[in-house]
Amino acid sequence: MRAAAAALAAALVALGAGTLLGLDALALPGLAEALAGALLLAAPVAVLRRIAHHSRVEAGTVLGAVCVYMLIGLVFAFVFTTIGRAGAPLFAGRADEYSDHLYFSFVTLTTTGYGDLAPLTKSGQALAVLEALIGQVFLVTFVARLVSLYGSERSRGGVR
Repeated sequence: MRAAAAALAAALVALGAGTLLGLDALALPGLAEALAGALLLAAPVAVLRRIAHHSRVEAGTVLGAVCVYMLIGLVFAFVFTTIGRAGAPLFAGRADEYSDHLYFSFVTLTTTGYGDLAPLTKSGQALAVLEALIGQVFLVTFVARLVSLYGSERSRGGVR
């Protein structure tokens, strides 16, 4: 939570300073992207920490885990976009916009298949495999465990 709060504070200070200096948002794209990345990386950690403090598994706990799963896809899309903007092609096919990277990320996270985009380089392949493994291990272990605990508590009447 502290990291997210610090990143948010830094973003607000940068936004305020840019406004006072008369800079438009495109004047400091690297800073804006770095701050967005820091917030995006901090979000799943903050949600997981909050979930870990729940004494009982409730609907909000399960939804928090699903939120983390979705944030994992967003984090990888951000990584793909950042690498692509640095000039390193990761994909075979047209993938020059964030929406392309978002599509690829969630297709990979869910292990649906690639369709029109595929990793072109070894580093792209490694990132795709890492994302697929993280996504499946997270679903199979963490989310499935929470759902089973939620179901057992609900059948005993412990969940509202």
